[in-house]
Amino acid sequence: MAIDYNRIAPGYDQYRRQGIDLGHPQMAEKLAGRQRILEIGGGTGNLTLGLARLGVRPGLLAVLEPAGAMIRQARVKGAAGWWVQGAAPLLPFADKSFDAVISAYVMHHVPELETLFAETARVLAPGGVTIHITVPHGYIREHPLNRFFPRFGAIDLERFPDETRLRQSLKTAGFSEISLEEASESPVPIDRAYLKRVENRFLSTFALMTETEFTAGVAALRDAVEYGKGDTGLRQTRRITLVFGRKPDRTAGRPGIQHET
Repeated sequence: MAIDYNRIAPGYDQYRRQGIDLGHPQMAEKLAGRQRILEIGGGTGNLTLGLARLGVRPGLLAVLEPAGAMIRQARVKGAAGWWVQGAAPLLPFADKSFDAVISAYVMHHVPELETLFAETARVLAPGGVTIHITVPHGYIREHPLNRFFPRFGAIDLERFPDETRLRQSLKTAGFSEISLEEASESPVPIDRAYLKRVENRFLSTFALMTETEFTAGVAALRDAVEYGKGDTGLRQTRRITLVFGRKPDRTAGRPGIQHET
């Protein structure tokens, strides 16, 4: 079952985090000094806008996004950059065009991960970096919504790449200095406000469920909220994985070789 992001674009941001989000500060730090940045799967500009608030304003920002309606929504929000309609894993840009390739919550939408990282290595200049925000498998397994939606974890464990595949795909593409760093934030209650976000399908996971199982899960969650007088007593601690790799600069330190600038 495919997710139609053109259809959901108008209401996409209503129940999602805005501004500087988990992982943005760590990514901004690793992007310091990078002047040519490509973002893959820009959505409605949430990563672009979050990084801009942290002072990331490259000389060239290109954003690749497959859904035209999402691009239009990003423009309405004032997201900067040169937006290109297109889909990974193939990247319609010239070799060595960028100093950094980034994304947030995109890896699970690209089954051809090995092709994506090979393409990323191609469009990066020597010494360039790739940085991605994704979700660790441990977080998926421990998510409190598994109690209400029996297939919640199974859906996401199947589509989110695990640590082994991420590392191997980056290594195969020739990246070095590979690292996967986790970050988390304070627990939030699974309460009436959280129920409203679930009812409005704020996670793409819900679009991959049948209507029957989604309705049943929402009803079970609603019952737990009402039984607890507005709070289930459960807590969610968001966790992300920041994926990093560097394209080696084969000319570094070699006499008589001029470095690219």
